[in-house]
Amino acid sequence: MLFELLRKEKRRCSFYKLITPNERYRCVTDICPQELWQRGLRGLILDLDNTLLPWDSEVVPEKVKIWLQQLQAQGFELGMVSNNQRKRVAMVAKPLNAPYACRAYKPSSKGFRSVAAAMRLPLAAIAVIGDQLFTDMLGGNRLGMHTIWVRPIAAREFAGTKITRCLERFVLRRLAVRGMLPPERGRTDD
Repeated sequence: MLFELLRKEKRRCSFYKLITPNERYRCVTDICPQELWQRGLRGLILDLDNTLLPWDSEVVPEKVKIWLQQLQAQGFELGMVSNNQRKRVAMVAKPLNAPYACRAYKPSSKGFRSVAAAMRLPLAAIAVIGDQLFTDMLGGNRLGMHTIWVRPIAAREFAGTKITRCLERFVLRRLAVRGMLPPERGRTDD
């Protein structure tokens, strides 16, 4: 019986490690490109909805555009992996000349691997940035990439995402209790 309990606890810990981000920020624009570069990261795989722009919006906020330009000026390779449709993902990725995977079924590794291959970088030199634990963080962590979790830009979301947010809040409390959740970084002025 004790062995069974220990085995279940080990599985639980493994699950929590798979969804735990390496870092977390209030928003993507709080992430300093120079800090990432100094850590040896050379590529970023970005989520689209509620990470770079609000869900169901076609307008990338000006602050995010400037941040993306700073990343490219620093020398980062950029890519996008999204569960959204091609037209929407291409609208943001093509102007950046960034490889992308749409309808990626995250956390499936296929989209992440495809974009990483197009970036021609080892997985350990790539960070995944997104707003969801069960898609972005799980997908990146499964491949050994650095993961950065950001708060969603807007409260408005796809209906299915609203459901997973409830589970996500529960898991976040568990991660915090276990001391596994990294401290949130970023501005505190809003």
